Amino acid sequence: MRADGVAHPADKKPLALSGDCIDFYDAFCLLGASRKWSQVGPQPIEVSEALALVNEGYGEIDPDERLKFLRLIKLLDRVELKFLHSKARK
Repeated sequence: MRADGVAHPADKKPLALSGDCIDFYDAFCLLGASRKWSQVGPQPIEVSEALALVNEGYGEIDPDERLKFLRLIKLLDRVELKFLHSKARK
């Protein structure tokens, strides 16, 4: 809502993710399900696991797209690990 009380046009539409975001999130969920755990808690998703998924699922893709995929998966992973570790401390 704007300061004048009128709803912004973007607020009237339901939230939706683009197709790319859904693909990245689905890949992250798949990789997160096979996450390794140790005595200290969850471990980061291994880069080799993410690369294997991108090679298997997408075949030959542009190197820039591959790096984008890895960066986004690692970013999502850092956020989830931070959440899991803070939850474990409580």
